[in-house]
Amino acid sequence: MEALGEVARVFAFGAKKYAAFDWKTTEHYRYVDALYRHMADYLSGEDYDKETGLPHLAHAASNCLILLWHFLHLKPENRNRFGE
Repeated sequence: MEALGEVARVFAFGAKKYAAFDWKTTEHYRYVDALYRHMADYLSGEDYDKETGLPHLAHAASNCLILLWHFLHLKPENRNRFGE
């Protein structure tokens, strides 16, 4: 439950910074990119995101959940993985 709470805090931050549920319409590749960035930062030894103060792993988990939602709900042609 504690881990899910951290993921919820990431979603809450995003809802304030952007808009609630904007992740449903934001380009798929942006979350692929964000996932890689947060994992790279974590693997390089940085535990917390500088902007939010939340764990990079919570951001990565959020990105995975968004990507999974896109996978389940968007047509394959709307799941542009590479931003092309």
